[in-house]
Amino acid sequence: PPPRSRVRGSLGDALRETMLEEEGEEAQYHDDAEGVKMERVGRDQPFWIELQEDAVVPDLLDGMSPEALCLATDLTGKKGLYGRVDEALNLVLETIGLPDGQEQIETQDDPDGSEVPAVADMLSTISKKAECYTVITLRDKQIWAVGLGDKARSRLLAAKVALTASLALNYMQETGVAVDFSNMAAWSELMQEIEGSYEQVG
Repeated sequence: PPPRSRVRGSLGDALRETMLEEEGEEAQYHDDAEGVKMERVGRDQPFWIELQEDAVVPDLLDGMSPEALCLATDLTGKKGLYGRVDEALNLVLETIGLPDGQEQIETQDDPDGSEVPAVADMLSTISKKAECYTVITLRDKQIWAVGLGDKARSRLLAAKVALTASLALNYMQETGVAVDFSNMAAWSELMQEIEGSYEQVG
């Protein structure tokens, strides 16, 4: 069959596009009654997913780690995270030696689960409601993350937070040195939470 069509762009393009979103836009949910699952993914609570070995993935995820950090938000809490995500991302990119890394970041918004269905399939195992999400990648590090939210801006910011935290965690695992978030209390707390959750998954 022909490859699934995709529309993806740079981080800057995605940010500009989300600014055009109407405030009244609502997420499209679909019931899934199989098994016992949460009503929807908890907000502002990072968690990990791992794609199945036989999952069909688009070019965007080709060669990426099977694990990804996910984060859902409605942008009603933890403003210290989302409000300082660009600052945190730049700090991490400088620390890991990729000062121009933002130019390498790619995003794929997938509000209906049609562009990266492997992620939708995985999320459907934990939530009764289908979530709108954005996938974000940094190919140089083979790291990707997922942001979930009803609005495009919410899920893009969540994706950026998740990617930034993933890069920081990967750097610490490789070097034994933590990114210095000492002046960013919300980010320090997030990293502690993510480190703990990753150890539990591992």
